[in-house]
Amino acid sequence: MPQFYRVLFGILFVVGAFSAFSQANVTITPAITSGGVPICVGGDAVNLTSIVIAETDAGNALDDDAIGGPFGDWIDITLTLGIPADFQFVPGVGSVFSTPGVDDVVINSFTILANSISITFSAFNNTGTDKFDAIIISGLQVRAVSGPAQTLNITRTGGTANIQGLVNGTIVGTITSALPPAAALTSSDADNTICAGQTVTFTGLPAGQANYEFFLNGFTVQNGPSDTYVTSSLTNGQNIKVKVTSAVGCSAESAPIVTTV
Repeated sequence: MPQFYRVLFGILFVVGAFSAFSQANVTITPAITSGGVPICVGGDAVNLTSIVIAETDAGNALDDDAIGGPFGDWIDITLTLGIPADFQFVPGVGSVFSTPGVDDVVINSFTILANSISITFSAFNNTGTDKFDAIIISGLQVRAVSGPAQTLNITRTGGTANIQGLVNGTIVGTITSALPPAAALTSSDADNTICAGQTVTFTGLPAGQANYEFFLNGFTVQNGPSDTYVTSSLTNGQNIKVKVTSAVGCSAESAPIVTTV
């Protein structure tokens, strides 16, 4: 083979090898809310499914070949994930671990704050056999603290880890919030001053919601799909209020109505 072609072949081989190495990446299994339910604005925190960052090939992307490099280990590299401002993680709730039984990647520490998750890990190239490595972030809880009903993303926001397929801005979770109903209560007696034994009808608003729970002095007296509660046994000073629950499970309570008898 002429010298020119030998050189050209060598260049192409090196370029091809580098290209195959540089394109190794990870697949992301993004988190969603457990059961796919939305997060109620101002309501309780909701569990998320796990975020899984997994190699597409053994020995690529997360461990010695892609992060640590073929010539040395990477120690205490970092990965930071962030959540939009209208949402918050429950601080300290959740865990981060690498694939059980696989020691190419070792989680050194992690911190879960309201607005971010910081992970410190090491990647080694001296474990002998390349394996399918993964970083799993599980047990997270998220609450919606403000904002309209919306769907936003948890993303990578920083860190020193050079993970192909997980650059800053990569989506690792999708979260949806829903607004609670604007609960209100009306009475068939306009001034809420009645005679003893008078029948009064209370109506929960807005209409067309999934459930209405009526309370008399804090105790449940009716709970179901009917938006009206009828009574003729009120006494002076008793109060009625309603808790309205939407079809997606978000709830709100009305202000009470106090009756004078």
